[in-house]
Amino acid sequence: MRSTLAEKIMHRVAIVCGALFMIFLMTGCSAGSTIDTTLVINGDLSGTRQMNITISDSVFQEYFTGNIEDFNALMDGACPEGMTWNYSEENGVKQYDMEIAFSSPEDYKTKVENILGVESVDLTIAAPDTVWASGISVEESFNDKQLLKWMEDLLVNNGFVSSSNADMIFSVGTVCVVYGNETYSTGSMISVSQVDYVSVDAIHILTQINELGNYGRRVVVQIPASSMEKKGDEIKAYMDSVVPKGAKGEWSEGDGCTLFTVSADSLTAEQLEAFNRSVFDSENCSVTAADMSENSAPFTFDELLTEHIDLTGYLAGNYSSIRVAYAIKKADSYYAYESRDGISKGYTGQPWEQYSGYDLYSDSYYYDSFVDFSTLIQKAYRVKELEVKTDRTLGGDWKRTLTFSLEKTPDEEEQAAMTEALEVRAGIAGAEEQPAESESAAGAETGTETDAEEPEKKADVKVSGKTSDDVYSVTITQKGSGEELEESSRLLFDAKTSVFYACDREFWKVKKQEAFTETLSFGNMLEYVTDGFQVNYTAKLGLFADMQYCTADSAEVKGGKLHATFSNNRVNITYVGSKIDVIAILFWIFLAVGVISLLVLLVKLGVFRKKEKPAAPAEASVVNAEAAPAEQSTVKEEAAEAKEEKTVSKFCEKCGTPRPEGAKFCEKCGSKFED
Repeated sequence: MRSTLAEKIMHRVAIVCGALFMIFLMTGCSAGSTIDTTLVINGDLSGTRQMNITISDSVFQEYFTGNIEDFNALMDGACPEGMTWNYSEENGVKQYDMEIAFSSPEDYKTKVENILGVESVDLTIAAPDTVWASGISVEESFNDKQLLKWMEDLLVNNGFVSSSNADMIFSVGTVCVVYGNETYSTGSMISVSQVDYVSVDAIHILTQINELGNYGRRVVVQIPASSMEKKGDEIKAYMDSVVPKGAKGEWSEGDGCTLFTVSADSLTAEQLEAFNRSVFDSENCSVTAADMSENSAPFTFDELLTEHIDLTGYLAGNYSSIRVAYAIKKADSYYAYESRDGISKGYTGQPWEQYSGYDLYSDSYYYDSFVDFSTLIQKAYRVKELEVKTDRTLGGDWKRTLTFSLEKTPDEEEQAAMTEALEVRAGIAGAEEQPAESESAAGAETGTETDAEEPEKKADVKVSGKTSDDVYSVTITQKGSGEELEESSRLLFDAKTSVFYACDREFWKVKKQEAFTETLSFGNMLEYVTDGFQVNYTAKLGLFADMQYCTADSAEVKGGKLHATFSNNRVNITYVGSKIDVIAILFWIFLAVGVISLLVLLVKLGVFRKKEKPAAPAEASVVNAEAAPAEQSTVKEEAAEAKEEKTVSKFCEKCGTPRPEGAKFCEKCGSKFED
């Protein structure tokens, strides 16, 4: 018994001694001071970080060399900006109270980075106080020893503490976070997450485009059954309060969730912004609608709708996420694209089965407090037919007429805008020519000579629009050389065009070979066309044209014109054939008339008359002298007969009745003879 009792006593003594020995070891190896930290966070997320350093008198005498006054004299110059300090001593205990005061989490983060001498630290403070969440959440990536490293260096570098004991100067004591009436204990690196929140499964943002500048909007908030069971009454009261004036709020039950829908049918951009601010319970919501029509085709009117939506009303800081879907329903002849700049065209959406007629553009989880949507909305007047007529004039220039027939008739303001847009493209809108006199006068006033630069040759372009048989069409007429038409088309359509013509050079050939190639691209002018759209192409050829080859399968020649159709937004045709040249025909006609006229003139001039034989020699007259009287008598008789015949053969100038010799009047018509 005694041995057993003695063993128990010795065993207990050994335990006590061991414990005392361990305490001794721990005391001998413990740090010289203890840091107790309290992070106080106010309701507006301002606060203070208080670090209380306690040093006992015995520890100070054992490890500290020098006096405390000398060290405190160095503290004023060494304490970093953003941190304050205070020293006190009571009952042999020395205490340093270090403090970092901040007005916001951002201010706190900036001051800590300055104290640590680093560019960035991880520091988040969230204290949501909404129907969806309440509590406190704090995360830090640093501790007290790091924040007080400058103080440790000050002690060692100035010989107050040996460098061998540098790691033992500070030890971490208690760390806690105080928010409201609650105190939360944490580790050396503060990490507190005491947020009580109810979630929202999803928010569906539905936009209906009624017309440019007028929208319908529905916001559907999907709340899970668990949240409704926990805070149903508070949630309903909150959601009913965010319905804007003039809008409608409706509750309904879905599959395992409750739906709350806020809707308005007709809103301007300004009214849509006010709608969003009310529904999302934040003034940090904005909506802009910018006219981007100058960057689009003349038959299209563009608007860039940009929305910035603040989600903080439905989020619990950074500790919850929410699924947000954005969808668009378009009126007829409207198109919508994702676009940041209002020019480039991105995603066009996919049909959303959950909401009939809507296309889904975005469906993602968001952890940030905001979401942005940028949508390019286009009102497009689709082209149902394009008629292209090309003619090469006798002078070698070209005339091209393009007629765009639209599916619907724009209003007068839109018609004027289309015409103006095309004229601006062609370079004929707003161009004011300066009179030559004014330029000369300006040169005289300045004492300089004005060199008259030859104006750049451009195609003559005219733009007009008209409505016929309830179809509105826009006609563009181009006149000029092939090069001028190419440049004009490049400006109008922002696309490459070309025209080339070749023909037999021998002007006297009546039947000539000809060939031409014409390529037309219309850029974004034909971006929106109807089903069954086609280009009807016509080119005027020569008389009695005969086609030998053409690249267009639909090509045919009728009435001296080439006809072809194209089903895409491009014309590319090469033609080879023959024609009857009217100029050559006229040349040969004029040549024949000239030859005939020359022959007639030569005949009249007697060039082709037969020459008379020369008279008999004089000797013959002498030999026949005896017969002369008789012959002379015969000649006189013949002359008298001829005179008589000539006299008898006279006729009345009025009626043609023979005139008797010596008669003064016509026996038939009574007209008086002039001689």
